[in-house]
Amino acid sequence: MRNLISLALICIFTFCATGCFKTYQEIRLKSDLSGQIYLRLVYDMNTIVDMMGAQQGGGQVPEKQKKMMTEQMKSQMKAESKAMKEEINKKLPEGVKLAEFSILEPKPGKMEMKIGFSFKHIDCLKAMQDLEFGPQQGDAQKPFQGLTIEQEGSDIIIKQNMKTDPKMQQGSEQMESMPGMEEMMEMMLKEMGFFVRIRVPYMKYKIAEHTADKYDEANHTLYWSYTGKALMESAKTGKMPKEVFVRLTPKQEE
Repeated sequence: MRNLISLALICIFTFCATGCFKTYQEIRLKSDLSGQIYLRLVYDMNTIVDMMGAQQGGGQVPEKQKKMMTEQMKSQMKAESKAMKEEINKKLPEGVKLAEFSILEPKPGKMEMKIGFSFKHIDCLKAMQDLEFGPQQGDAQKPFQGLTIEQEGSDIIIKQNMKTDPKMQQGSEQMESMPGMEEMMEMMLKEMGFFVRIRVPYMKYKIAEHTADKYDEANHTLYWSYTGKALMESAKTGKMPKEVFVRLTPKQEE
C-alpha cells in the first residue's frame, strides 16, 4: 500500500504542475510594478485514490481502504511540504520572497495547497520560469514554466504559453484502454483545470490588449479559464490553447 500512496503523491504534484486537477494562478501588480504571484492547487483525494487503484489494475478502491489511504496520503503530503518549503526558499531568485505556504482541507476529501511569492519588481518574475520543486519521491516540476515578462518601450507584456504535457495524453490513453473506465475519466476531467487571473495596476497603467475570457472592471482583474476537457483535447490533438496575453500601457498624466 505504501507504494500506492507514494505513487498517488507523485501524481498529485505532477498533475497539478501540468494543468491537471484544479490549479489557480494569480498575479497582483501594484503601481510601482512590485506585487505578488500565487499558486493554489486544489484536488479531490477520492478521485486520486480511485485513479491510482485503476492504474494498479484493481478498479475502484473500497471505501474503508480509500479512507485509510487518504489519511496516510494527507500525512505524507504534510511531511513532504516541510521539505518542499525549505527547498523553495533556497532556490528563490533575487528580489522574490516566499510570502505564503499552506496546506488546508477546505472540506472532507478536498486538499488545497497555496504558495505565494512577493516580488520587488515584475522583472523578477522572469527568473521564476526556472523555479523547480516537487516531492522527494518524484521528479521536480517547474510550475511557472511558460510565463514570460517582456518590455516594449514603456509597455509591459505578460504572456503564458499553455502547452499541455504529453503525460496527460499518455495517462488518458492508459485509462481508456481499461474496461469500464469511461465514468472515472469523466469524473477526473471535472476535477481538472487551469485558471489564471491578473490584477492590473489600474492607477498608472491601462490595458491595451488582452486575450482574457473576462475582465472584471470593478476589481481590475483579467480571467482566463482552461477546463479539463479543453486541456485533454489539446494534449490529444497537439493544438495549443490560446495563450495568456496582456499588454499594459502607462496612462498619460493629465
